[in-house]
Amino acid sequence: MADITISFESRVRLLNKNIEIVCNERTKAQPRQQFRSILQTLQSSAEDIGIIPEDIVRLIDVAGSQRYGIIFSNSIVRCLIPRTVVPEVAVVKAISWITSMNSQEKLNPKLASILIRWIVIIRPYLESIEKLHALYCVFFTFIRSDRLLPDICHILNFLTRYQDVTLLRINELMMLWKKVGNTPPLIGLLFTYKLLRPDLLGISLPRHQVFFRIKDKKWQKIIKDVQEQRGLGTAIEDSLTRSPLSKRHKTLVTFPVDEPNLIETALHSTMSNSVLFPGNVPYYQIQKFDDLLRYVDRIQIPIQTGLVLKNVLLQYVFSYKKDLYVNGQFNWWLYHTLVDAILETSVEPTEVQEIFLKHVSLYLHRLQDGLPAVDFFVCHFLDTWDGFSFQSLILELISFFKICAYNDLYRLLLLPLKKLYFKRGVCFKSAILISLTNLVKNYIFKWNHLTTLKKSSPAIFAEYIFRFFQGDFESFSMVNELRKIIKFIDILCLQGLLLENDHTLLLHFSLWFHEQLVASMNKYKFYMLIMPSNELINRIFLNDDSTAISRLCQLLLDYTFILTQLKSDKFLKPHIGKYVVSINKNIQDICNSIWRFKAFDVQEIEKGTYLFDFNISQVLSIPQKSLHSSLSFIHHPAFLGFASIFLHEKLPEGPHHPSLIRKHRREYFLFLKNQNLTGLTDFLSKFIESRLGLQELPPEKT
Repeated sequence: MADITISFESRVRLLNKNIEIVCNERTKAQPRQQFRSILQTLQSSAEDIGIIPEDIVRLIDVAGSQRYGIIFSNSIVRCLIPRTVVPEVAVVKAISWITSMNSQEKLNPKLASILIRWIVIIRPYLESIEKLHALYCVFFTFIRSDRLLPDICHILNFLTRYQDVTLLRINELMMLWKKVGNTPPLIGLLFTYKLLRPDLLGISLPRHQVFFRIKDKKWQKIIKDVQEQRGLGTAIEDSLTRSPLSKRHKTLVTFPVDEPNLIETALHSTMSNSVLFPGNVPYYQIQKFDDLLRYVDRIQIPIQTGLVLKNVLLQYVFSYKKDLYVNGQFNWWLYHTLVDAILETSVEPTEVQEIFLKHVSLYLHRLQDGLPAVDFFVCHFLDTWDGFSFQSLILELISFFKICAYNDLYRLLLLPLKKLYFKRGVCFKSAILISLTNLVKNYIFKWNHLTTLKKSSPAIFAEYIFRFFQGDFESFSMVNELRKIIKFIDILCLQGLLLENDHTLLLHFSLWFHEQLVASMNKYKFYMLIMPSNELINRIFLNDDSTAISRLCQLLLDYTFILTQLKSDKFLKPHIGKYVVSINKNIQDICNSIWRFKAFDVQEIEKGTYLFDFNISQVLSIPQKSLHSSLSFIHHPAFLGFASIFLHEKLPEGPHHPSLIRKHRREYFLFLKNQNLTGLTDFLSKFIESRLGLQELPPEKT
């Protein structure tokens, strides 16, 4: 071990000696052959152990000054192999030398090219890009150079932020595209512009296997080997350089790797901490929520925004800071990963892909935010979905889809789901109803959130609106669009019950949809003129499930309350009449059937009804008296079990025909209430005439 240590120290001394010779201006007087030998030794030592940040800055000045000529300057740049990180000031100096030589018309194309290529290669090891981003305009001026174009597009791609995308730059790139054709790096930069500002760049772009290629593979490998020897392997993924249709790594989903080793070593290098992270706290040091609250404005966001999927505290930081650039980069990475690893792969679904989608779903659940990348993925995935792959996760992602008009939603989501709905069984139909129910709930929540922000904080509203909604907020009629969605789901519920013979599970989720809708309207005071369809109400009432009938009665009570609330709205008052008539007829039908023994009564039919709109005596030869009581809570098939239990308790030794309950129906009413059929009993208490005394009934003694 001692020999190894001495050997390393001697290599460091030799490297430092050669650097001092190169940086010494007196060396210029030495013979060229002797200086070439010194440079060869310097390059060999740099490839062996790398160069520290301060010496990189010094050597950049030597190369840029061209004191030894162009050939030697190029060789010096080749020696710039970082041992730890590359100081941002070194890159700034390199650009400064290029612009200075260009302004004096002394710019050598080969030197400019090798400096730009060096920036591309050492990008993963840059300590920061803030100062570099300030030179965005300078980098953009180099884009007119045919020689520098590919590498400049590569640099601009990882520097571009939301505010950098302007019409002026888009026009410049479009003119350049027309001139040079479908150059992959240029198309890749346009792709980034389109992702960040789709409102400014809405054209279709050509697709390529790879957008950005690094020419100097050998140079890149040398730098990587030096970093790995020091335990500082790069944590930057190559996915940012690939197009959505890249065929590489399609079968593998990988999360970005945590980068504490790189940052920790950088902090302990000879560079001062204040230069690397001035006043900032690396994200991986935030271990508790208390730490998050204490340093929330000083947390250093990682370069790999994909790490947010695995770090709950980092998700809260993303949500709090609302940095458009960071969100854009995260969406960009997520878009590529979803497309490459799931959409454009031909392999069977794997556990790794499922875990990845689970992380995405948990992120959306936690922050209640929509993501453009996820919306894009869901729309395209549904086009070829068989209903089996990642079933629960895909349906969860659907519920967070952005707010949009019904016609768009129908084309993108509802129509593909409808096709699958009629091809699958009860469980899948129920899962779709759950997903669409959550979608409606999220729509109501998001719209309430946006309208509240618009009134209380217009500035924050301007930031949030693009996350939840795309379009003209002022002219968008949320109530009308949401009513169309609700009617679509209501029809799905009815058709599902017809296809599956009123399956109990499907019946439950059909009722659950309307129950959750009512709960959301009450919670956010977002009342709408909407009701379950008469056909759905009648089908549920004629079902042999007593719990379903009780829940239906409670649902009618809830909708009655909503209509009462809407009567005070002067704009809706002229339109509320038909809904009042509709719910009154449904209430009357149920009361006539359950309590008054007037089912299929001709006189009631003449008054107007939905359930009994035909004369059943002309179809069935059944006595009128039996017909009228056939759907009462005594004879209804759903309540025959309760009737039998009640009669055994009330008349243990007598006959047990349900008709005997007519003399004890007040006691039977209390019995049903004790059986947790409170929806039915509350319904009867409210709508049956007060002379029956149901509201004054004393509680049953136990």
